[in-house]
Amino acid sequence: MDSRAHTTLKPSDSVMRLVHRAPVTVFLDTTLRECAQVMAEESIGAVLVKGNHGPAGILSERDIVAAVAGGAGVDFHRARDFMTADVDTVPETASIAHAAQEMLRNEIRHLAVSHGERAVGLISMRDVLQVLAGACDVTIGRRSGVDQP
Repeated sequence: MDSRAHTTLKPSDSVMRLVHRAPVTVFLDTTLRECAQVMAEESIGAVLVKGNHGPAGILSERDIVAAVAGGAGVDFHRARDFMTADVDTVPETASIAHAAQEMLRNEIRHLAVSHGERAVGLISMRDVLQVLAGACDVTIGRRSGVDQP
């Protein structure tokens, strides 16, 4: 995501302002190698894992690294083996600041954005941090009287 796009956003804005596409998904039986390839191709750090009735979990690049470091076979083990089954979500009406608080409280780096029961997006700590850092730049610039780049 282009960091300049976040400079006009405020922490009070809806998380939907950070969502620019549907979440990238894989299936429960997708191999770890295939999951890693999808993440690399899409330049993302996590995918939603689809079950029979919606998201079954979330798998991040950190999950894959931990799995491989623990001896998992990337062509043998599946998304279901290393995903986090409980997908943390915020409603589309939640603020970006609220999403940041949820990420900190739950010690997670990716958060699903939902519309009712359906996941409509996936945001990262980087997305949120860019907005918060932009808000800090504005505040610091106002205090010092110096325009920030």
